[in-house]
Amino acid sequence: MKFEISGEFGYELFAGLPLVNWYKEQGHDVEVISSKGSSILYPNTKVTEKYSNRHTFFQLDIDGKSYYRPHNHVAGVFSKPVVGDKLMWEDKWSPPDLKSHYKTKFNWVSLNFDKPLLIISNKYQEEWKGDPVNYINLDSLKIIFELCRDKFHIIYNRPSSENITNDGTPQKVWGDWNLAETMGITLMQSLQKEYGMDYNTTQVALLSHCDHHISTQGGNSALTAYFGGENIIYGVKGYEVKHKAYETFFPKLSGQKIYHVETYDDLIKKVKNYVN
Repeated sequence: MKFEISGEFGYELFAGLPLVNWYKEQGHDVEVISSKGSSILYPNTKVTEKYSNRHTFFQLDIDGKSYYRPHNHVAGVFSKPVVGDKLMWEDKWSPPDLKSHYKTKFNWVSLNFDKPLLIISNKYQEEWKGDPVNYINLDSLKIIFELCRDKFHIIYNRPSSENITNDGTPQKVWGDWNLAETMGITLMQSLQKEYGMDYNTTQVALLSHCDHHISTQGGNSALTAYFGGENIIYGVKGYEVKHKAYETFFPKLSGQKIYHVETYDDLIKKVKNYVN
């Protein structure tokens, strides 16, 4: 079976990858055509990285037959069947155990840190053709760094458009990397350079050894949700929020315990409680 998947990273993670894995577990010989950097999502599967850029929304073909197109409103993957007659996560949906696979493959990672890892995955980009909405602001980041740096080795993860295959959403210039470095926080980009791996491989290598996560609405929280432990997700707007994805299928991606917050005050309160 040949699956051709294109579109946003998050939708590939929760609508495409579990579908491919379900067919693979049923004994089908599967092949995936996707975007540059996506091979890391499909261990032990033939993947052709056809697309050098992602586009918004989600597109899925199986053996040449169209099952989903961007003009079918993207909320359809949350509220309407894509393949079959049930909702996406109710049928033909089996997320692979990426954490166990990559924790074994990159077993040397844990030797590099003397405290438990906390990975903070953030974004700062145009959203719905307007200003950023679902991001952890600098004031909150500073407080979180101060609260957590004694107990955890913090890795700050906000990729630039050069680090990943972007969907064309304009990235904004910001001061978060400078803040992190000033406060002695490790950047994901620094570890990518140290390890000599591409950005997505660096992410999964570190995520596989991490049980403590803070993330935001979008692809970064979808990737993080594959790696167990606990995850505080800051999400104000989006279909994940509207359709309660953090309560329905996100926890099913790996059994992760998820805390969804919608204000900076609640985010800081949750982090304080978590650290204590």
